[in-house]
Amino acid sequence: MFSIQENKPVKFSCTILDEAQLNSELETLLPMKYGVEKLILFGSSKSEDKTIFPLKPNLAKHCNFGSLFQRLKLKSLLPVS
Repeated sequence: MFSIQENKPVKFSCTILDEAQLNSELETLLPMKYGVEKLILFGSSKSEDKTIFPLKPNLAKHCNFGSLFQRLKLKSLLPVS
């Protein structure tokens, strides 16, 4: 990312993702490519029935596509309240 005024690279130390359960793993990890050191995920465990691929839900299940948020929750690595 670049600053509009100075045309210099802008660095972010942290990225916050809301509704993280609706993003694919690739979308969730993309900020890391740009040097973000901390990634904070917010999401709802109650909306598990929503798929990140609403037009092709069977394809998502068949290819094991899911969100990083859901996978971390399954591994009990996310606090759930």
